[in-house]
Parts: sequence; C-alpha cells; structure tokens
Amino acid sequence: MDRLRVGYGGNWIIAGLAMLLPGLGHCYRGIYDKALFIVSSFLFHLALAYTLLHVLVIEQPLTIAFLILSLPYHYFYAIFNSLQATDEGYYYRNSWIKIAFSLILLVLTIVLLLPLSNTYAFKLQIIYHYPMFVIMSIVMYVVTHLKRKRKPYILMGRITVAALLTLLAILLWLQQIAPIQWVQWGYITPLVFLLELIVLAIYYYWFNRTAMFRLDYWGVFVLIILGSTSYFVMQYSDYPTKILQSFHAPAPNKEQLDGSTGFRYELAPIKLPMDASGEIQFRNLNGYVEIIRDDVDELTLYPVLYVNTEDEEQALDVKQQSYIDVKFDSGILMQSQLPLYNLNRYPRMDVKMVIPNHYELTEGMRIKLEHGALHIEGITILDKLSIESNSAAINVYGITGNVEVSTKQGNVFMKNIDGSVAVQSKKGMVTLINPLDDVQATALNGLLHVITNKVAGNWSLTATVGNIVVKLPRKAHYLLGAKVSFGKISGDRIVEKNSKRYEATVGAAIYTISMYASNYILIE
Repeated sequence: MDRLRVGYGGNWIIAGLAMLLPGLGHCYRGIYDKALFIVSSFLFHLALAYTLLHVLVIEQPLTIAFLILSLPYHYFYAIFNSLQATDEGYYYRNSWIKIAFSLILLVLTIVLLLPLSNTYAFKLQIIYHYPMFVIMSIVMYVVTHLKRKRKPYILMGRITVAALLTLLAILLWLQQIAPIQWVQWGYITPLVFLLELIVLAIYYYWFNRTAMFRLDYWGVFVLIILGSTSYFVMQYSDYPTKILQSFHAPAPNKEQLDGSTGFRYELAPIKLPMDASGEIQFRNLNGYVEIIRDDVDELTLYPVLYVNTEDEEQALDVKQQSYIDVKFDSGILMQSQLPLYNLNRYPRMDVKMVIPNHYELTEGMRIKLEHGALHIEGITILDKLSIESNSAAINVYGITGNVEVSTKQGNVFMKNIDGSVAVQSKKGMVTLINPLDDVQATALNGLLHVITNKVAGNWSLTATVGNIVVKLPRKAHYLLGAKVSFGKISGDRIVEKNSKRYEATVGAAIYTISMYASNYILIE
C-alpha cells in the first residue's frame, strides 16, 4: 500500500485514547494495521494474566515476570508512538506481517478465554512457551531493523543481541534437560560481539566504504532486561519467602505443619447426639481423618494432637488452645481450632470419627480438609458425600450414595462406590476401582486410572495434562469414544497404530464412555 503521512493536531485526544486502550491512538491517526497489532497483543496479555490467576500454573514464574514487564510496556509504547505519529516527518508503511501476527494473537486469546476443559492442555503450552515467544518476536524485529530509519547508521551490536537472545530462548526451551550455565555468558558475549565486528569490518571494506556505525543502545538495554530478568527469576524465585522466614514472619501458604512427632496428646473424646436433623460437616486444618461406622450409640470423635516442639510448657499451651468446635445450626458442624505458634507453625490433629451403625445420613455429609489425609469407609448416605481438600490424600471405600471430590493437590483413591462419582484433581493421580454408576472424573495434571468388571453408568474421563489407563470388561453394553491431542491410543483392542481417535461399540451400547487425554490413553 501507499505510504501514509500524518500531521499535527489533537495530541491530547490521541494520548487519551491510547491510555483508554493501547492501539486506539493509532486507530485515530488511521494506522489501522499497527492499531490492530497493539490491541490484539494487549488483549492476549490480559487473557494470559486472567488464565494465570485461574489455573494452577504458578510453577512458571518466568512467564509471570515477562507478563509484568509486557503489560505496562503496551501503554508506554502506545502513548509515545501514537504521539510520534503526529510528527510531520513521520512516515509509515502498512505491513501484512503485523496483520498476520495480530490474527495469531487473537486466536490464542480465544483459546485462553474458552472455559472448555479440553483446552487446558493448550493453555499450559501457551503459558510455558510464552517467554520464548516474546524473545523470538524481539529477535525477528531486531534482525529486520539493522539500520536506523531516518539516518543511515548501521547499528553495531544488534547482531550480537539477536544471537544472544536466540540462544537464551533455546536454552529456556531446553532448561529441563540442559540447565542454563549463566556463568558461561561472560565468555560467550565478547566472543559473539568480536565475530560481529569482523563481519561489519568486511562489509565496510568490501561493500560500502561510506557506511556509518552507531552502538545499538536500545538492543543492549533489551538484552540486559530480558537476560537479567530470566536469571533472577530462575535463580531466586523463592527468595521473597526466604526473606520473610529470616524475619520469622509467616509467608502466605508457607506455614509449617507438624507431623506425628514431638509431644502427643490424646484429647477427650467428643460424643454428639444424632437426633439433630441436617447436614453433617467436618473441617480440619492439618491431620489424618478417619471416618468409619461401628457399634456406638452416638457420633464420637477421638482427636489426637501432635505438637512438634522441645518445650513441654509451650506444647501444653498449644494443647490448651486446640479443640474441636461443634455447632448445631441446621445440622452438625465440627471444626478443628488449631493455634499458630512459633509465628509460622500449626500443630497436627488426627481425628477418628465413628458413626453409629443404625444412623442414616439423610441430609448428606460435607468434609473439608486443608492438609493431611482422609480415609472414609462403609458409609451409607441418602443424599451426597462432598469432599474438598487443598493438599490431602483422599481414600474412599465402600460408600453407598453419590460422592463428589475436589482437591487441588493430592492423590484420590476410590473403590466400590455404589452411586454416581464426580471427582476433580488439579494435581495428583485419580484411581477409581469398580464404580457402579455414572462417573465424571477429571485429572487436570496427573494420571487417571479406572479399573472395573462392570459398566453400569455413563462415564466422562478427562486427563487434560496427563494420561488415562482404563481396564474395561469385554462383556458389557457401552459405546466407547476416546481422543488424544499429542500422544496416541493403544491397547490390545486397538488395531491401528498411532491412533488419536478410537470408537467402539460393545454389546447393546446402553451406556456411553467418553475419554480425553493430552498424551496417551491405554485401554486394557
């Protein structure tokens, strides 16, 4: 397209539009392709920030650091560049490369914002490769702008910057198998710069004796920012927590949890009448919880406290402040109360709950754990058993009734559940043995393993970042559909090798079994 020439006027309008949304200032000046690129890039980064806040991917601190640098940069660039466009000497040529990049960024934005579970694997790939994408985008810009626009200066050092940034992107991509040796960069940088000087000298003496050179200050600045950010984030990402601990201040979500060591106290049993109607709720901060049925007259709690300290007086003080609070508001609510001692330490309370054999849980049961483990067995629930945990291993055996489990971190094991099962684990393995009704299981990051000799319900199995292993009966009635994104579906029933989709009908196809995994599915 023809060049576009713009003039003075309306600077405050341009700056205001750019502050409202990066790219609107360029759109006001008629530079539509550049406006599209800035807007799409800004929306992509907002979607990326939103995704990081709603999924468990904080294991990528470099992505967060680059994102913190990129978001304010959009505003600074959009404001100053749109104001620069009002200069009488400013010329701009439309670029289809910007339009192509804009469309890519808009597609990635849509993928990040889609609430579908089968897009989770792609979201993690986008988040993981984001730092490399940023670095390589800068490299593409650097190698296509070796000269100044207005003055015929060749930017000395720009090739070195491009080479070192490319090397950084490659090493970040390979960091799991080839950790970056940051000390070696002191030897690599002058060597690469020396090679560039040789190339520029050859260009000057053999091709263009009138060429003028100037050091690439902007490229060196960008290299220092990206390189130092990568170094400090990868080497010292846990440093803020260490600083807080050095001042004996509790860091968020970093409290130390006592184990079954130190002073042990068997607290007085708590007996509760079962004539109260409503839901039974139990909440525990730290410890092993066991729930069973037995021949008792009342619901009974047997708490055991562990305080990991060498000071017996302090342990007794913690014991006095540790108890189980019981309320009878629309049911029974039991909640452990554990004090924070030594500024950043919680004691551990193991609880054994015994439910009378003759009592029926008509209103359901809700269990919430923060840390520890849960074992529940032989319970009959007419409504629903709901289990929620932050970081706890969950074992559920022989439950009659519907079961819902949600955990952020920890393995889930369920066997002989006579009712519908709904389980979601963000980080951990999920194992289901002999489910006898509908199953909806999701392992966001981990293995999903199901073994059964009978299919008596509809199944939906999803391993968004992981694998699925299923053992199904050969004599049953179900319609099977399986799909993988990156790996393959295998098993003795699969004839086609490297298959990514598999469908089969067994018997009368009364029930439906659907499976999705990012890596592989093994059907036995």
